[in-house]
Amino acid sequence: MIDLRIRASQYRLDQQSFVRVLFKLSELGWEPALLQSQMVILERASMSLEHLPEIRFVLPPYRHSVVSGDIFFVGDRDVFFLVVASRRDYIERYWEDRFSEPPIHLTQESNKPQIVLGVISCVGEELNRRLDEFTTAVETAIRASGTQNATEVDFKWKEIQPETPKLAKIRGEAASREIRFEEPKLELNYLNVVENFTDGANRELLIEISQAGFVLERDLLGRKRRDSDKVQAILEKLRQDGLVKADYVLECKKERKIITRLRTQDQINVPEVAELTCPYCSSSFSQEKLSIGYSLSELGHRMLQGSHWMTVLVTGLLVKLGVPQGSILWHVSEAGGEIDILAEVMESLWIFELKDREFGAGDAYALNYRRVIYGADKTVVVTTERISPDAKRVLEGVQTEYRRYGRRTNNLVYIEGLEQAEEILTKEISLERLRYARRWLVPLEELSGYNIGKILSVRFEKELSTQQ
Repeated sequence: MIDLRIRASQYRLDQQSFVRVLFKLSELGWEPALLQSQMVILERASMSLEHLPEIRFVLPPYRHSVVSGDIFFVGDRDVFFLVVASRRDYIERYWEDRFSEPPIHLTQESNKPQIVLGVISCVGEELNRRLDEFTTAVETAIRASGTQNATEVDFKWKEIQPETPKLAKIRGEAASREIRFEEPKLELNYLNVVENFTDGANRELLIEISQAGFVLERDLLGRKRRDSDKVQAILEKLRQDGLVKADYVLECKKERKIITRLRTQDQINVPEVAELTCPYCSSSFSQEKLSIGYSLSELGHRMLQGSHWMTVLVTGLLVKLGVPQGSILWHVSEAGGEIDILAEVMESLWIFELKDREFGAGDAYALNYRRVIYGADKTVVVTTERISPDAKRVLEGVQTEYRRYGRRTNNLVYIEGLEQAEEILTKEISLERLRYARRWLVPLEELSGYNIGKILSVRFEKELSTQQ
C-alpha cells in the first residue's frame, strides 16, 4: 500500500539560497537526485560567463526558475521531495491553476505555500516520524545556509490534506437539484457481520430464509446436495451474529400441522402450556413434536435489503485503506437514477456500482448515464459474479467516444467476485495517491525534463501490481 504525507510552510526562500540548502542537505546525508545529475553545470555556473562560452545561454534551473525543487530516494521504500516557490504570484500558477481538475487547496484559505515537502512510501508505519526527520533536516539546512532571518524563524508547517470539492458541490446543490443521499453509517454491528455475506453458501441461506419469511431447519437441511453438518454450522454462526433468529414450532404429530410458535424451547415445560390440548388430535402440547425454525432478524433484513451488505463491505474497505468516511456518500439519487457509493479519493471522484448478481448490458447503459452526469473520474463495478462481455463493451464504448473528441476519459475498474476486492482497491488508491503527489511535483518535471510520474510508478511497481 502506497501512502504519502505533505507539509507546507509560508517561509520564503530565494533560488540562490535554495541551491545552498541542497548542498547542506547533501552534507546531512540527504542526496538530491536532480542536483546530482546537474552537479557539473552548477559548478560551472558559479564561474564567470566568459569562462563558459559553450553554455553561455544555459542557466541551471535552480537559479533560473521561480519554482525549484528536488527529489530524494531513501532506501527502497521512501521517496521524499522538496519544492520551493520564490514568488507568490507563481504559487497560483503552479499549485492551483494547474490543478483545476481538481483544485488543490491548503487547510487555511489565506495561506499560500512557499515551501512544500513530503514523503511517498510503501511502508506506512512510522511515516510521520520519517517525515519529521526530513522536515528537521530541511530546517537545519536552511539555517546553516546563511539565509537571512533563518536562524530564529518558526517555519509553521501545515499538513496538507486532500479536500472534497466535488462532494462539497453535490452537497451544496442537493436542495436545488433535488439530489438525495445518505451519509455513511458504519455501525459496529454492521462491520462485525458483513463477512457472513461474502461467502456464497451463507448468502444463499440468508436469501432463502428471507424469501420464505420463516423456514423450518429440517427443510433447510433437506435440500438436495447440501451437507447438513455444514448448514447447521452456518445457521449457528448466523444466529450468534444476530442475522437470524430461531423460533420453536409445535407440530401435531398426527396431522403434521403447526399448532403454535414458541420463543424458547423451555416454554413447553411450563405446566400452563404443557397441559394445553392440541386442536387437531386432542393430545397435550407436551406430547407433540417441537421443531426449530429460522427467520431473519431486523439486522439481517437491513443488510439484505438492496444488498446493503455490499455497501457496508466496500465502504469498510475504503475506510480501512485510508479514505475518510466524510469523503463518502451512500445512495446518491437524482432524477430517478441511484448511485450506490460516491467517494472522493485524493480529490478524484469515484462512482461505485454494486451488484449481488451478474452485471449486464442494461446495467451498463444506466451506469454510463450516471458517470457522465456526475463527471466521475473513476468508475468501479463490483459484482459477486461477473461482468458480462456486452456490459464491458457498453462501458468501454464511452471511453472511445471521449478519446475521439479529445476529452478526459473516465477510468474503469472491474471487481468480479469479492476475493480480490481489497487487493484491487489497494492498488487503485495507491495509484491515486501517486497522481495526487505528482501534481505537487509538476515544477520538478518541467525543470528536469524527467517524467517523475513514470519514475515513481517504476519505483513502486511491486506495490502497484496485483496477483493475477
